Amino acid sequence: MPATMTHQLFAQTIIEEHAFFKDIHKDMFKVMMLATQGPDPFFFYGMHPFKKRKDAKRVQHIGSYLHHEDPAKNLSQLLKHAFSKKDQDQDISKHYALGALMHYVLDRHVHAYVFSISGFDDKGNLSHPYNVYHSYCETLIDIEIKSYMSVASKKLHPKKNIDISKHLTEVIQSLYQETYPNVIFKDDFIHAKEDMVAIYHTVYDRLGFKRALLKLFLGSNAHAFAAAHPRHLSKKEKKIDVLNLKHQPWVHPEDNSSHQSSVIDMFLEAKKDMLQLMDQILKGDFDLKSYCQNRSYDGMTIGKKMQYQSLRFPL
Repeated sequence: MPATMTHQLFAQTIIEEHAFFKDIHKDMFKVMMLATQGPDPFFFYGMHPFKKRKDAKRVQHIGSYLHHEDPAKNLSQLLKHAFSKKDQDQDISKHYALGALMHYVLDRHVHAYVFSISGFDDKGNLSHPYNVYHSYCETLIDIEIKSYMSVASKKLHPKKNIDISKHLTEVIQSLYQETYPNVIFKDDFIHAKEDMVAIYHTVYDRLGFKRALLKLFLGSNAHAFAAAHPRHLSKKEKKIDVLNLKHQPWVHPEDNSSHQSSVIDMFLEAKKDMLQLMDQILKGDFDLKSYCQNRSYDGMTIGKKMQYQSLRFPL
């Protein structure tokens, strides 16, 4: 990813700047805040300690599948299904599909940087503790970009903005099943979304008290602590310059090419891309294959292994 707040902020930026979203209804806004989490809800399926699910590994793998298989193919299918609908719920499907595309566009620009500075194992995978460093890095990006852009926390609430009604969730479930009938089955998305909302309800608090308790009882290498948003960064956390505002060099994990772009630079480039894609999609003249250029959500060429890093984690 980036994490939930940064994706919401990106979607809200597009909503504010593109005429398609003028006077957007509150329900459609919330649909997009959930949609801009992309395939991430599937990773939350069965992860809540008090809501154990059958088939947790299968459903969590859906998140990996959608992240690593050809996004041009998968997202084109989702958009075509959504925009071909002619029923009373067509607006829900359209807004969801556009939000899902926003997730990919931002990931494509930022994710390689996150991998580079938070690390991965010798096989290029996010084994423990790199998965925790990755989540921690994204959480810190959330807090710093919110501060940099002077956005109030309540505009990016991890739980409230994505907790949509039963009917809206069922429409999205149907869209997924129709688009990927051999991958996503009955209630997969419904339960994944429920678990995502429940987990954010558990770990999120505006004042940071829960985060302190999570660190005390679970330790700083626990996923729950890494995903819990602090109110402010500590001096130690600020020192790593997680937005790279000082433009420190970092290497691309795939080819060792050197870059100095900041997260803000990447965010603005992604915004430019998304606004252009919006125009093309609304004209019915879009070619995601030429845009994606065989790059996954991780910002890597599909099938390539991550090898190079510019580590700033652990702190």
